Amino acid sequence: MTGTAARAALLALALGLVAGCGFHPLYGSGSLSSSSVSFDAVSIAPIPGHDGLRLRNNLIDALTGGHAVTRPRYRLEVALKSTEAGSLVQGDATITRYSVDLIAKFDLIDTAAEAPVLSETSRVNTTYNVPASPYASTVARDDAVARATRQLADDIRIRVASFLESRVN
Repeated sequence: MTGTAARAALLALALGLVAGCGFHPLYGSGSLSSSSVSFDAVSIAPIPGHDGLRLRNNLIDALTGGHAVTRPRYRLEVALKSTEAGSLVQGDATITRYSVDLIAKFDLIDTAAEAPVLSETSRVNTTYNVPASPYASTVARDDAVARATRQLADDIRIRVASFLESRVN
């Protein structure tokens, strides 16, 4: 057998083993975001605060594509905690960089039993620079929180999808 034929046979064997073990990629085509998992049964409860509203909107976009859930089987409840601290302090005590930490404790509630079926915590940390302009600082913070809430929504989507996928199989 030539080297190319041996590699092809080894690749076919490896693919056969992976296909038989129930492996499902989290990203790319055929991922958990495809038709194997339906988020149509998941409603998202309101999340208090401006950052909570942003996270909820990102979750709605990530889970349902923006459409309303008519008959939810599950309700996603999220408690969001935000902390902000100076992470780069100059010699004159001027803070030129902040670190924003968002922690989301979320529960997926079975609406029939009114009991949590999944309880997890997700955390995202991001930073932003503080320029001399107060307006630019506000925009930089807003952008940092927007990035963080998108990352949180993505992480929560993946975890909920993994749970729902395990329920289907």
